[in-house]
Amino acid sequence: MGCGGGEMGVETRMKVCRLKKMLRYILLLSLLSVWSCSASVWQDDRLARRTAEAYAGWLATRRDDHRVIGDEDLRTFQEVASYILKYYVEEVDAEDLLQAAKEKALELHKDPTVVDDWDLVKTGIEGMLSVLDKYSVFFDAEENRLFDEMIQGEFGGLGIEIGEHERGVEVKRVLASTPAERSGMEAGDVIVEAGGEDLEGMSTRGVVLRLRGKKGTEVLLKVWRPSEHRALSMKIRREVIQERSVEGEWLDKNLWLKIRDFHYKTSGELTSMMASLEERGDARGLVLDLRGNRGGSFVQSVRVSDYFLDYGMIVFTEDRNKKRFYARGESPDRTFHRPMVVLIDEDSASASEIVAGAMRDRDRAVLVGDKSFGKGSVQNKYNLSRGMGLKLTTQHYYTPLGHSVNAGIVPDVEVEDDPDREGDEQLEAALGILEKLSTYSRDEEVRGEG
Repeated sequence: MGCGGGEMGVETRMKVCRLKKMLRYILLLSLLSVWSCSASVWQDDRLARRTAEAYAGWLATRRDDHRVIGDEDLRTFQEVASYILKYYVEEVDAEDLLQAAKEKALELHKDPTVVDDWDLVKTGIEGMLSVLDKYSVFFDAEENRLFDEMIQGEFGGLGIEIGEHERGVEVKRVLASTPAERSGMEAGDVIVEAGGEDLEGMSTRGVVLRLRGKKGTEVLLKVWRPSEHRALSMKIRREVIQERSVEGEWLDKNLWLKIRDFHYKTSGELTSMMASLEERGDARGLVLDLRGNRGGSFVQSVRVSDYFLDYGMIVFTEDRNKKRFYARGESPDRTFHRPMVVLIDEDSASASEIVAGAMRDRDRAVLVGDKSFGKGSVQNKYNLSRGMGLKLTTQHYYTPLGHSVNAGIVPDVEVEDDPDREGDEQLEAALGILEKLSTYSRDEEVRGEG
């Protein structure tokens, strides 16, 4: 490709030549980048295949009949290994995955000869995932179906909020007019068994998948009630639970807004609730209560933050290759202008921490309460063969100033809520701070008018 000639002057030809060289250089870099990416993916696939074959070969040597795992079962193992090697948020060595799979198999199956192929594969997958964080999980076909229904809002539930407990899960809250309330379940109850399956030591995610199910189906629960020192048996029919994620009210001359979780309607509910409350007059300030909010939709957390912020950075994510995605607000101006306090506690996680972190870093609100949970990671869901699935951590969240959400968010004013004291100390502290902020704001307005 020449630089041309003809009627062009020397200087012009030199500029054209430099431009063509630059374009060739850019094209070459692009091709190298594509080739490098393709080579990396091919390398990961090859490593995953070798890892699966090595695991199958090792198991065969431990079986009396030297039986080899079937191709379909082994393919699932390979798929999981491949996604981990390609997309997990941190680099993982294939040898570490293989070793973890072997150790888990040795732990759970002393004699693999009497264990069927699929149980050995599931055990190996469980071992590989033990190398990763606790948010990366494998779903068999039934769990994958239930998870998809949950995400799409098509599942039936009981109407409770739960937390971890050494014997199972503790009921933190029973929603009004739900199957759980009608069955007599109370906050403080501990669910120890669901559908005949012991829940001790099971992850909260695993418990949730067993409590939720198709609308109209029943689940038999065994419950321990500490307040009465007795065990109870409850058969509860699942229903579609339609609780609003946003509630609010006036507290004297301020607004109190509670967001329980972030689902696909949260930002719309927020807008409607604020409009309804502000019809009664102008508030001096607002308390945004995110306590107990375990998170939910990333997109909704950005939209909620955008409601209270001017245009600018809200959160960014970073993957294993240090590539970043920046989420910025779309509104040129905040919708609500008055002073704000945000309440957080040890159960405020993920999407809640995105909102709290943005409010703090952008100097929009004072944070009050306890240090947040510290769940600053993004999970992607991958569908596998035979209807199975994998939820894998692929990115980390960071606040606008670059603070890792995984470390938890420390409030500006720490206030511990004493369970033996009547009232809500954290909310009282928030309202006190809001009064001072509102007074300062009003003074500024008066000076501005003068």
